[in-house]
Order: sequence, then C-alpha cells, then structure tokens
Amino acid sequence: MQPTDLTAQMRLARSGADALIIQTNTSIVVAAKRGLQANGADVPIMMSSHNGLPASGKALGGLEQLEGDYEAYGMAIAADEDTPPRQFYQTLSDSYGLKAPWNVVTAMGISQGLLPLR
Repeated sequence: MQPTDLTAQMRLARSGADALIIQTNTSIVVAAKRGLQANGADVPIMMSSHNGLPASGKALGGLEQLEGDYEAYGMAIAADEDTPPRQFYQTLSDSYGLKAPWNVVTAMGISQGLLPLR
C-alpha cells in the first residue's frame, strides 16, 4: 500500500518523536515529509539507500526539502572523496568499461555482485 497522504498520521510527530525511520520506498518518504510539513513538525527522517536523499529529494522537487534528514545503510557511500570503494569503481569504469555513474545504486549493485562471487 502506498498512501498519498499521511498528514493525519504525522500529527503524532508533534508529540515528541525524535525521528522517523522509513525503510520502505520513496513514495512513503514523500508522503511522510508532506505530512510533517502540513503539521508544522520538524522531525528528521532517516531513509535507506534505495529511498535515500537523491531519490527522495528528486521526488519532492528538490533536495533542499530534505535539509536535516538522513540516509543510513551498511555499505559504501558513493561520495566524491577518493576512498577505496571509489577507487574500485574507477578501476571497473576505466579498465572494464563500466558505464554506470558513481552513485548509491551503482555501489549497491557492485556490492551485491561481489557477495555471491566471494
């Protein structure tokens, strides 16, 4: 079920919630954020990799709407820094023709591909 409006449910966030943890999908993040905004509640949302900041920000019409929200997951973060995961991605791209951009979906795909090979 993917509700389009969680405004009534987000009234509970004003009662002292520390955070909302949303591990389902982007549409729930959008519905929760809209519900929080409608209720004037400033409760951070913690998302997962598949419904994280880039995807949910795009669905909301701009990443700035997620200021103060977070994403957390147990894998390499697709940051711009020169980290070992980024170096591995660059090797796959430069030496093996990987065409996918460096982002969380690519990092997740590489991780999931390496697991059964290991």
